[in-house]
Amino acid sequence: MKVPPELRARALEVLAASEVGAVAGGGDHWGELVLTMPAGVAPDKAASLVLGRLLEAGVPVLGFALEGGRLSDAFLTITEDG
Repeated sequence: MKVPPELRARALEVLAASEVGAVAGGGDHWGELVLTMPAGVAPDKAASLVLGRLLEAGVPVLGFALEGGRLSDAFLTITEDG
């Protein structure tokens, strides 16, 4: 998800009050947030929840994309030492 960099802290506050976990991107991605949707909630419903709460709080959403699991992530999980 992408929000205006100057409203990133506000977006994190709004999301912290919901069931959605959010982590701010760093480096060159100051307006990006990585979300963790609640378990058992359909992705489309969770996305609607997130978008609605941010817009109600006056935080414009500049970009939003749902990502599925990536093959490279699955490979790393399987091959981790541990």
